[in-house]
Amino acid sequence: MTIALFVEGPSDKKTLRILVRRILGKGAAKTKIVCRIVRQGGLFNARKIKAYVRDDVLLRHQNVDNIIAVVDSECNPCEETQSEAAKIERQLKRLKVKPLPRYCVACHALEAWLGADLEALKQVAGKPVKLTENLFQACRPKEVLRRAFEKLDKPFNHVKDDPRIAEKIDPTKVAKNNPSFAHFVRLVKGR
Repeated sequence: MTIALFVEGPSDKKTLRILVRRILGKGAAKTKIVCRIVRQGGLFNARKIKAYVRDDVLLRHQNVDNIIAVVDSECNPCEETQSEAAKIERQLKRLKVKPLPRYCVACHALEAWLGADLEALKQVAGKPVKLTENLFQACRPKEVLRRAFEKLDKPFNHVKDDPRIAEKIDPTKVAKNNPSFAHFVRLVKGR
Protein backbone atom coordinates (compact mmCIF):
# COMPACT_ATOMS: atom_id res chain seq x y z
CA MET A 1 0.00 0.00 0.00
CA THR A 2 1.19 3.52 -0.76
CA ILE A 3 -0.11 6.71 0.81
CA ALA A 4 0.77 10.02 -0.84
CA LEU A 5 0.68 13.18 1.24
CA PHE A 6 0.47 16.69 -0.15
CA VAL A 7 1.84 19.01 2.53
CA GLU A 8 2.67 22.71 2.87
CA GLY A 9 6.34 22.59 3.88
CA PRO A 10 9.41 20.55 4.88
CA SER A 11 8.53 20.47 8.59
CA ASP A 12 5.02 19.21 7.81
CA LYS A 13 6.50 16.60 5.47
CA LYS A 14 8.68 15.09 8.16
CA THR A 15 6.06 15.34 10.92
CA LEU A 16 3.15 13.97 8.90
CA ARG A 17 5.18 10.93 7.80
CA ILE A 18 5.75 10.14 11.45
CA LEU A 19 2.08 10.68 12.30
CA VAL A 20 0.97 8.30 9.54
CA ARG A 21 3.33 5.63 10.86
CA ARG A 22 2.07 6.18 14.43
CA ILE A 23 -1.56 5.90 13.24
CA LEU A 24 -0.95 2.71 11.25
CA GLY A 25 1.06 1.04 14.02
CA LYS A 26 2.18 -2.42 12.91
CA GLY A 27 0.58 -1.88 9.51
CA ALA A 28 3.09 0.91 8.81
CA ALA A 29 5.79 -1.62 7.90
CA LYS A 30 3.78 -2.57 4.79
CA THR A 31 3.02 1.01 3.82
CA LYS A 32 5.08 3.32 1.66
CA ILE A 33 4.58 7.00 2.42
CA VAL A 34 5.46 9.54 -0.25
CA CYS A 35 5.25 13.29 0.20
CA ARG A 36 4.95 16.21 -2.14
CA ILE A 37 5.37 19.76 -0.86
CA VAL A 38 2.71 22.02 -2.36
CA ARG A 39 2.29 25.52 -0.99
CA GLN A 40 -1.20 26.35 0.25
CA GLY A 41 -2.13 28.35 -2.84
CA GLY A 42 -1.30 25.33 -4.97
CA LEU A 43 -3.28 23.01 -2.73
CA PHE A 44 -6.40 24.99 -3.60
CA ASN A 45 -5.86 24.79 -7.36
CA ALA A 46 -7.56 21.68 -8.78
CA ARG A 47 -5.64 21.75 -12.08
CA LYS A 48 -2.28 21.91 -10.27
CA ILE A 49 -3.28 19.05 -7.98
CA LYS A 50 -4.40 16.98 -10.96
CA ALA A 51 -1.01 17.59 -12.58
CA TYR A 52 0.86 16.67 -9.37
CA VAL A 53 -1.11 13.43 -9.12
CA ARG A 54 -0.69 12.49 -12.80
CA ASP A 55 2.81 13.82 -13.56
CA ASP A 56 4.53 13.32 -10.22
CA VAL A 57 2.93 10.90 -7.78
CA LEU A 58 1.55 8.28 -10.20
CA LEU A 59 4.49 8.58 -12.57
CA ARG A 60 7.04 7.88 -9.83
CA HIS A 61 5.10 5.56 -7.55
CA GLN A 62 3.01 2.52 -8.30
CA ASN A 63 0.02 1.30 -6.31
CA VAL A 64 -0.91 4.64 -4.75
CA ASP A 65 -4.07 3.83 -2.83
CA ASN A 66 -4.65 7.00 -0.91
CA ILE A 67 -3.76 10.67 -1.45
CA ILE A 68 -4.26 13.08 1.45
CA ALA A 69 -3.74 16.83 1.19
CA VAL A 70 -3.17 18.43 4.59
CA VAL A 71 -3.73 22.18 4.82
CA ASP A 72 -3.58 24.56 7.76
CA SER A 73 -6.46 26.98 8.19
CA GLU A 74 -3.91 29.64 9.29
CA CYS A 75 -6.19 31.83 11.46
CA ASN A 76 -9.06 31.58 9.01
CA PRO A 77 -12.20 29.99 10.39
CA CYS A 78 -11.76 26.23 10.04
CA GLU A 79 -15.21 25.91 8.50
CA GLU A 80 -14.24 28.29 5.68
CA THR A 81 -11.07 26.34 4.90
CA GLN A 82 -13.00 23.05 5.07
CA SER A 83 -15.56 24.48 2.67
CA GLU A 84 -12.78 25.47 0.23
CA ALA A 85 -11.24 22.00 0.57
CA ALA A 86 -14.59 20.33 -0.17
CA LYS A 87 -14.96 22.55 -3.24
CA ILE A 88 -11.54 21.43 -4.53
CA GLU A 89 -12.41 17.77 -3.88
CA ARG A 90 -15.57 18.20 -5.99
CA GLN A 91 -13.56 19.84 -8.79
CA LEU A 92 -11.01 17.01 -8.70
CA LYS A 93 -13.82 14.47 -8.89
CA ARG A 94 -15.25 16.26 -11.96
CA LEU A 95 -11.73 16.21 -13.47
CA LYS A 96 -11.74 12.41 -12.89
CA VAL A 97 -8.56 12.45 -10.80
CA LYS A 98 -7.83 8.94 -9.50
CA PRO A 99 -7.11 8.19 -6.80
CA LEU A 100 -9.11 11.16 -5.60
CA PRO A 101 -7.09 13.34 -3.21
CA ARG A 102 -8.93 13.83 0.08
CA TYR A 103 -8.39 17.01 2.07
CA CYS A 104 -7.80 17.35 5.77
CA VAL A 105 -7.74 20.78 7.40
CA ALA A 106 -5.50 21.17 10.43
CA CYS A 107 -7.32 23.80 12.49
CA HIS A 108 -5.33 26.17 12.70
CA ALA A 109 -2.00 24.43 12.23
CA LEU A 110 -0.32 21.07 12.72
CA GLU A 111 0.84 22.12 16.20
CA ALA A 112 -2.80 22.01 17.37
CA TRP A 113 -2.71 18.27 16.72
CA LEU A 114 0.64 17.79 18.42
CA GLY A 115 -0.34 19.78 21.49
CA ALA A 116 -3.42 17.64 22.07
CA ASP A 117 -1.26 15.08 23.91
CA LEU A 118 0.19 16.70 27.04
CA GLU A 119 2.17 13.56 27.89
CA ALA A 120 3.99 13.76 24.55
CA LEU A 121 4.75 17.43 25.20
CA LYS A 122 6.09 16.52 28.64
CA GLN A 123 8.37 13.86 27.17
CA VAL A 124 9.85 16.34 24.70
CA ALA A 125 10.08 19.28 27.13
CA GLY A 126 11.31 17.17 30.03
CA LYS A 127 8.70 18.74 32.35
CA PRO A 128 4.90 19.06 32.39
CA VAL A 129 3.76 21.66 29.86
CA LYS A 130 0.95 24.02 30.85
CA LEU A 131 -0.99 25.43 27.93
CA THR A 132 -2.68 28.80 28.38
CA GLU A 133 -5.07 28.28 25.44
CA ASN A 134 -6.98 25.46 23.78
CA LEU A 135 -4.73 24.73 20.80
CA PHE A 136 -7.66 23.64 18.65
CA GLN A 137 -9.14 27.12 19.01
CA ALA A 138 -5.88 29.11 19.11
CA CYS A 139 -5.22 31.02 15.90
CA ARG A 140 -1.47 30.36 16.18
CA PRO A 141 -0.91 27.10 18.09
CA LYS A 142 2.80 27.19 17.25
CA GLU A 143 3.10 30.42 19.25
CA VAL A 144 1.15 28.94 22.17
CA LEU A 145 3.57 26.01 22.27
CA ARG A 146 6.54 28.34 21.97
CA ARG A 147 5.35 30.39 24.98
CA ALA A 148 4.60 27.25 27.02
CA PHE A 149 8.08 25.84 26.35
CA GLU A 150 9.72 29.21 27.12
CA LYS A 151 8.04 29.21 30.56
CA LEU A 152 9.99 25.98 31.16
CA ASP A 153 13.20 27.62 29.89
CA LYS A 154 13.07 25.33 26.87
CA PRO A 155 13.28 26.80 23.38
CA PHE A 156 10.64 25.56 20.95
CA ASN A 157 11.67 25.13 17.34
CA HIS A 158 8.84 23.65 15.29
CA VAL A 159 11.20 22.24 12.64
CA LYS A 160 13.05 20.23 15.28
CA ASP A 161 10.35 19.72 17.91
CA ASP A 162 7.26 18.91 15.81
CA PRO A 163 8.74 15.58 14.62
CA ARG A 164 9.96 14.79 18.16
CA ILE A 165 6.46 15.37 19.55
CA ALA A 166 4.92 13.34 16.72
CA GLU A 167 7.12 10.37 17.69
CA LYS A 168 5.66 10.47 21.21
CA ILE A 169 1.95 11.13 20.67
CA ASP A 170 -0.80 8.65 21.28
CA PRO A 171 -2.92 8.95 18.10
CA THR A 172 -6.05 7.63 19.84
CA LYS A 173 -5.76 10.26 22.59
CA VAL A 174 -5.13 13.06 20.09
CA ALA A 175 -8.09 11.98 17.93
CA LYS A 176 -10.35 12.17 21.00
CA ASN A 177 -9.07 15.68 21.79
CA ASN A 178 -8.96 17.13 18.28
CA PRO A 179 -11.71 16.62 15.64
CA SER A 180 -9.53 17.58 12.67
CA PHE A 181 -6.91 15.00 13.71
CA ALA A 182 -9.69 12.42 14.06
CA HIS A 183 -10.58 13.19 10.42
CA PHE A 184 -6.91 12.71 9.44
CA VAL A 185 -6.87 9.31 11.19
CA ARG A 186 -9.97 8.22 9.24
CA LEU A 187 -8.35 9.31 5.96
CA VAL A 188 -5.09 7.50 6.72
CA LYS A 189 -7.02 4.32 7.51
CA GLY A 190 -8.93 4.71 4.23
CA ARG A 191 -12.34 5.46 5.73
